[in-house]
Amino acid sequence: MKIETFKVKNNEFIVNNNILVTTVNNKIVSFTPAEFAMIYYLLHHQSKLISKREFEEKVLHLRFDRNGD
Repeated sequence: MKIETFKVKNNEFIVNNNILVTTVNNKIVSFTPAEFAMIYYLLHHQSKLISKREFEEKVLHLRFDRNGD
């Protein structure tokens, strides 16, 4: 079971990656699988500025050619 804890400002996020459950300040928050993937990625990269393209490629699995089309 993979459970991780993240601190964001004054909030504590506890993420259970096996069953896609997130607890924020001891309250269960339900996410769709897509929403869970987004919050999970953002929590793991909270100290990094993430570009729209990186987010789309890494989280949404969208691919773009180099011309921007």
